Amino acid sequence: MLILAAACTAAGFFLFYTSFDERKVPADVDQVLVVDIHRIRNELIWEYLQTPSRWKISWSGSRRKEISFADLVKLPDYAFVFHRKDQPLEAWYLLLDAKKPDSTIRQLTALGFEAINNGPVYHAEKWGIDCLLAGDLLLLGNGHLKNKDLLQQTAALLFNEKKHIARKDLEKYFDASTHLQWTSAATAWYVSATGTARFNKTDVDAVFTIDTRDSITTDSNPFSVPANALASVSWSQPGAEFVHYLDSGRKASVSRWLNFNIDSLLMAPINHYRFDLQPFQSRIDTAITYEYDDAFNQVEKKTRNQVTEPAFLWLLSGSGVNDVYRYWQANGNIDSSLGFSPSPLVRSQAVLKRGEQISIQSVNFQSSAVAPAGDGLLVGAIRPGLLPDSLYTYLPGGLVTALRECSLIDVKLEKRSARRLELRLHALRRDR
Repeated sequence: MLILAAACTAAGFFLFYTSFDERKVPADVDQVLVVDIHRIRNELIWEYLQTPSRWKISWSGSRRKEISFADLVKLPDYAFVFHRKDQPLEAWYLLLDAKKPDSTIRQLTALGFEAINNGPVYHAEKWGIDCLLAGDLLLLGNGHLKNKDLLQQTAALLFNEKKHIARKDLEKYFDASTHLQWTSAATAWYVSATGTARFNKTDVDAVFTIDTRDSITTDSNPFSVPANALASVSWSQPGAEFVHYLDSGRKASVSRWLNFNIDSLLMAPINHYRFDLQPFQSRIDTAITYEYDDAFNQVEKKTRNQVTEPAFLWLLSGSGVNDVYRYWQANGNIDSSLGFSPSPLVRSQAVLKRGEQISIQSVNFQSSAVAPAGDGLLVGAIRPGLLPDSLYTYLPGGLVTALRECSLIDVKLEKRSARRLELRLHALRRDR
């Protein structure tokens, strides 16, 4: 009886007792993402116990496994991913305790990390992570940041100056009912922003709320979503409050990616857009080449290849589509023989309909019925199960894992008031 009581006490401590360390967060943070690892772990344990089909028992004895991040760090009850004031938007950090500090560098090397200029910062291109070890603490940062000094400055603030956030201030970032809680201080664009995420055995739900400084001029529109699309997204023409924060550098990057000048859309009176991507389609393509025989006669050779192509429809609606169409024609984006040239993966045609809509459609696209999705600034859906396996090889490992976990992901951005935006995400998890 005493053994049972002790076991129950130990289990209760493991499952329900939580703690956090404010020394893992600096005092000058302006954004914090709280990951309730303790709650997530308990959910996963309960889900595992409810799903006997996932139980695997191996009698082959212990085998040495490859090293992983789990071998490097101790998992806390709460992980704090933070951003510091006056640093680039993509500068995010996470401070964790190393399991075995004496062997951490060797383990990092085994994971593909390399020292930068023989300094204290290690970088792994494969993972997109920078890290710095100080005693038994491991500071992680975004490896895509060019300025590697930012990681060392953050380490100095935490380890040398010991300027940590006050415990009572860190407690403000917690929401006991969520698995993830994101909170941001005021910026030039908004006065407050929060986000929460919860999940269970069947669903994942996330809600983000942003209270803007200026009135939102972007109009809501009634959108529809096709039932058989791999992915579909509809959105309203961004108002000045969004375009203002799209600087020339970002515009240039988007223009290069689209193969046409993004200002041709942003400066035109377009009301809304819709982009549908159907499941990738395969076809047999015959390539003809020529060789020469021993007598130097030309011999035709045919090679049959299986080609996988996207099938898509892009609709632009509004009073300004006439100007956009003429601009694209003048710049060679629309050609009578080549079709819509910015689409290099599959042949497509751009058609102006009644002066109110431009339809850009790949030749292999097949129209399908759509269902109303309600009013919003943006509505989208993706069915990850329809993605071809070959496409997963181009995506980050963590994103692949998340997508394979879901059968349907819905996104909706709404204007709740003149100065409030609400973004909702719902994901339906795959049946096990």
